[in-house]
Amino acid sequence: MRPQILSVLLFSVLSNGQYLSCPLLGPDYPVPSDLQNDAQIISASQNLTQQLNSLINSNSSSFDTSTSFSIEWFTSATSESLFQYHYTGPSVAQSSNGTHNITGDSVYRVGSTSKLYTMYLFLAEAGDEYFTRPITDFVPELAQAAQNSTANDSVYDVQWEDVTIGALASHMAGISRDGMFPSSQMNVLIPDLQENADGQSDLLALNAPWADLGFPVVTSSELPSCGFNASVPACNRAGML
Repeated sequence: MRPQILSVLLFSVLSNGQYLSCPLLGPDYPVPSDLQNDAQIISASQNLTQQLNSLINSNSSSFDTSTSFSIEWFTSATSESLFQYHYTGPSVAQSSNGTHNITGDSVYRVGSTSKLYTMYLFLAEAGDEYFTRPITDFVPELAQAAQNSTANDSVYDVQWEDVTIGALASHMAGISRDGMFPSSQMNVLIPDLQENADGQSDLLALNAPWADLGFPVVTSSELPSCGFNASVPACNRAGML
């Protein structure tokens, strides 16, 4: 019990005291410069290029040649890259639209990593004081949607006023993702699902026995009108909400 009390008292003293910067132990080396002309950097870049070329040309089962990728080394000391390597997979090279050759100017879809960047920037700029605030404070359309609900069923209707920013950020709000799933996953439940142009199957838009699978009955007015595949327009704020 005494060590616990001592720890609490020590934490209380430290938390009330002035913050003192504690630098890392060890020598303080100067920031490297002129790395683009460094012999070791040049040698390492050439060696890595050779290794990657050899791996791609070997058709090794340990390397997926269908995946396009880019690798870049850079330093804040210069605007020039220290090293770049770009590989264009067959599916991209033979694509009917978009880029056919990956370069340093190619734009990649970052997918769900954008969620991490969003929250890191949010925490860096605003801190965590908003984490306990409900999402309805910032998206009033959700508050209105909850008021307009006629079912008044906590199972089928999201109680948006109880959903906080922190719960959404940590995936603990109980909010399902959108209705997009690769048909290869959904075929486990329903055989012969048809894919849309993006290789995805929107659950609501498919003619499937959802009620038999335990889903609530959905009317045609509840089907998405935007964003779920390439045949419909992208969603704006109004369409998304």
